[in-house]
Amino acid sequence: MSKKTEVINIFSKVANKYDFINNVISFGVHKLWEKKLLSKISLNITKGNSYQNALDLCTGTGALLYKLSLVSKNLYALDISNEMLDIAKKRLNKIYDDINDKNKLENIKFYQGEAENLPFKDNFFDLIVVSYGVRNFYDLNKGLQEIYRCLSKNGIAYILEFGKPILVTKLYKKSFSRYLCKLWQKLFIFYFSKIMPLIVRIFSKDTNSYRYLSKSALSFPSDEEFVKILSQNGLHCSKCDAMLGGFVYLYTCNIDK
Repeated sequence: MSKKTEVINIFSKVANKYDFINNVISFGVHKLWEKKLLSKISLNITKGNSYQNALDLCTGTGALLYKLSLVSKNLYALDISNEMLDIAKKRLNKIYDDINDKNKLENIKFYQGEAENLPFKDNFFDLIVVSYGVRNFYDLNKGLQEIYRCLSKNGIAYILEFGKPILVTKLYKKSFSRYLCKLWQKLFIFYFSKIMPLIVRIFSKDTNSYRYLSKSALSFPSDEEFVKILSQNGLHCSKCDAMLGGFVYLYTCNIDK
């Protein structure tokens, strides 16, 4: 089975319980990481930048869509899974129903598609956001090249993704601090490979899908390794924020065109 087919099948299966189980296995901390991402986007606006066209790539169940719709004139949401997109649409419709403002929905468009072949013209987006989706690209380089192609000259891309805690040991010179980092790495691996599958088994019968998600997080390149890959594909990482000791990274990327 190709990675593309595997990813489609997995996210189609877990769509209905995806948000709930994410909250459980991350103890809700993932919302703090998303909040930091959104604060960076908002800060960029206060500096005089504006987002005419924004893309939430690998939008999933649309957790970020409402906040992104507040800072962009036109918002586009793309995901490879129709089941995930259906939930994202329902989520957004409910939010705008609750605040009695349906007009904004006219400026939000949904696309079923893949990151490696984006259905948008060159230099179209001022802002591209990928939250926990890059590691699921079936062709990482092609997906990053598509982000580069679709990003405008002064555009900005934010990538939020899991990382490897061991890579932050270089920040610490004292042996005790380095020891703590190595201990944190071991705890990270133990949690993802052993504890998380047990938690998932309690709430979902589809443990195989979450086994893929934990495996992909453990094997994905991070920090300087991923920054190098970004650069090779035209995306220059101006800021790399390690959160929770390198458990998650937020990459801020610009381009030269």
